[in-house]
Amino acid sequence: MRDREEEQQGRTEISSLLQASRAVLEIREFSDAARAIFDSCKNLIGATAGYVALLSEDGTENEVLFLDSGGLPCSVDPSLPMPIRGLREEAYRTGKTVYNNNFSESEWMKYMPEGHVSLKNVLFAPLKIEGNTVGLLGIANKKGGFTEDDAESASAFGELAAISLFNSRTLELLKNSEEKYRGLVDNTLVGIYKTNLKGKILYVNDALVRMLEFESPEELMSEGVLARYKDTGDREALIEKLQHTGRVEGFETELFTKTGKTKNILVSATIDNDILSGMVMDITDRRHAEEKLLKSHSELSALYGISSVINHTIDMDKLLNNILNTITGLEILNVERKGGIFIVEDERMTLVSHLAHLPQFKI
Repeated sequence: MRDREEEQQGRTEISSLLQASRAVLEIREFSDAARAIFDSCKNLIGATAGYVALLSEDGTENEVLFLDSGGLPCSVDPSLPMPIRGLREEAYRTGKTVYNNNFSESEWMKYMPEGHVSLKNVLFAPLKIEGNTVGLLGIANKKGGFTEDDAESASAFGELAAISLFNSRTLELLKNSEEKYRGLVDNTLVGIYKTNLKGKILYVNDALVRMLEFESPEELMSEGVLARYKDTGDREALIEKLQHTGRVEGFETELFTKTGKTKNILVSATIDNDILSGMVMDITDRRHAEEKLLKSHSELSALYGISSVINHTIDMDKLLNNILNTITGLEILNVERKGGIFIVEDERMTLVSHLAHLPQFKI
């Protein structure tokens, strides 16, 4: 009977994680995704109240994104900042999920403002981006108190919320970047050039000189255009397109700066006889942001794939084999499809599943 209850609890937990994962993948606004993740966490663990908050820019306060009082009276303005102290401070300092099952009798009650919702027990899970805690998922008032299993589950939901926050911020950077570059074009603050087919630079403006980190137009012009291309084949492809169409928009390539750094750029060009002229736009920051976003989505898709395997398999041997097969097949890991899963009992490691290894492979 107990085994069946544990199996059902495991399935409920996986289902809640999958639901939260879908929120990250499908919802672009962090506030909406965070609410969906919070609700899944709260309902799974059995808490009745809580909030999601982000660390202020100066790192001294908790800025509440939303507050769920669980139907209990609360007259405190949720827009008021929460100083980083007490149990919250411990979660921020350690970067680990913390909880207290006797909060109403603890020393931290002195920090609670008048009119705050009554709290019998509380749990805080950190939202971490690149190793830094940038917010908290807090839940409270669970009947019977929180357990270590609850802390583990809340940590997983905190990780999903952090991924959602990272995605949201990256998308905002991309949006700002696009607006920035649109403004540059509107104000002609883009690189402008003129060359001949042999690669001699006939003219560059100051914006292109600064972009490629030269001191003057003369210094840049003296080197010739071929010295700037990371792949000279790109210039050949550009010329070939120009000779067929007479005009090219949004041709992406990479140029070297004077100091040897690589810049991702977009080229627009026209050709008249053997003279090429056009504009150059630096999209290096945007490309980096896109790469980070792609990596984040790849990691989340991997988590979703593994969760789906767990949710659809009951047999433990088959489950372990499926997990190993799924993990070694993830593109983001880029590893050879070999591996093993070990279970640690006391001081002994036992091989319980292996892929592409001889049966003798064991520790």
